[in-house]
Amino acid sequence: MWIVDDGSTDQTQEVCQKYLIDNRIHYEKLIHQGISSTLISGVTMTQGEYIARQDADDVWMPWHFGNGITSIRIKSFIRYCRAQE
Repeated sequence: MWIVDDGSTDQTQEVCQKYLIDNRIHYEKLIHQGISSTLISGVTMTQGEYIARQDADDVWMPWHFGNGITSIRIKSFIRYCRAQE
């Protein structure tokens, strides 16, 4: 998991710090550059098969990511998956 911080001024870095003992989790703080540049930076840092983006104010249910991956695998023509309330 990559956490890409677009120059936040809150306690994001401190909150993330306790999770960085897990070598699967990475944190990168950038100088504020806007959402498009930040997304491009985040994608270039990853090596995974799937990329899921989430804004700071988004909440995912525990099943969210798994359901999306299942949908993509079952319907191989799907390249993008999103949730609705």
